[in-house]
Amino acid sequence: MTTKVKQVPIRQRVSRWNLIRFQILTWCFLRNIQVTNADIEALVLLSILGRTKLTSFCEQLCTTELNISHKHKREDFKYIFNSKQSARNAMSKLHELGLIKREGKNKSNINLWLNPEMDIYTDQNLLINYQFLSIDTPES
Repeated sequence: MTTKVKQVPIRQRVSRWNLIRFQILTWCFLRNIQVTNADIEALVLLSILGRTKLTSFCEQLCTTELNISHKHKREDFKYIFNSKQSARNAMSKLHELGLIKREGKNKSNINLWLNPEMDIYTDQNLLINYQFLSIDTPES
C-alpha cells in the first residue's frame, strides 16, 4: 500500500516584519494559541528589539504604526495599541499564554523578551523552508 503525496511549492519574497509575523503565526497556529493582530504585531516588535523594559516597550507600542495595507488602515487604529494600559494588559495576556517571558517585580523594572522556545529567526536575509504533511489514511 502506498500513499500519494502532492508537493505544492510556494515561493514568496516578503519583508523582514512579515517574515517574523509568519513564523509567529505558524508557531501559534500549530499550538492552537489564539492571538489578535495587535498581539502579533507586538510580538514581532519584541522579537526585533530583543530583551527590553516593559515601560519603554509599551511606549513604543503606542507610537509604532500598524503594519497593514493602506486600504484596510483606519485612522482610529493607526498604532499597534492606543494606550499604554492596553499595551500592558496585552503583555500580561501574552505572558499567561507563554509567548513572552518576563522578570522583575515593580513596573519600572520589568524586562520582557520573546519565549526562546518559539525559536523565531529575525535575520534580515532568511529563507524558511517549512514542510507540512497531511496524510489521510484510506479506510479498510
